Amino acid sequence: MSLMDKTHHSYFLEGKRKEVKNWLLGELKKKWNFKSEANPDFMEFSFETLSIDDSRGIKETASKKAFNPPFVIFISFNFATGEAQNALLKVFEEPGEDIYFFVIIPNKEILLSTVKSRLLSLRPQLDSLATKLESGLSKEAEKFLKSFPEERLKI
Repeated sequence: MSLMDKTHHSYFLEGKRKEVKNWLLGELKKKWNFKSEANPDFMEFSFETLSIDDSRGIKETASKKAFNPPFVIFISFNFATGEAQNALLKVFEEPGEDIYFFVIIPNKEILLSTVKSRLLSLRPQLDSLATKLESGLSKEAEKFLKSFPEERLKI
């Protein structure tokens, strides 16, 4: 899904919180010329476990008008109770004008299916160290498998 069009208002992204956040902020800056620094139209909520009270606070924040739209809200958590997720259904489904939600999670399996159905998935293009290591390791493994036994011992 591209950030170029502003047709949808609620997204989820999977991955490491800091990496995804940095990628997303860069994309918002490129595509929408959106800056998060000292911006009253940017809110970030970060939780280990999202609770019902946390969801109520997010809903209250989302009810406010933007000073200079768009109003962007990042919500990141590693786990969320069912009640907390259900409390956000309406705000994801029918947010205020010019409000965009970005839910950052380690794995989409922690989301209830009802929540997932209201969010579009964005795939961040992360050039992380883990990705670099994985590609390097697969090249080493391929080299190992193609080599003769004597060469394997050296590897």
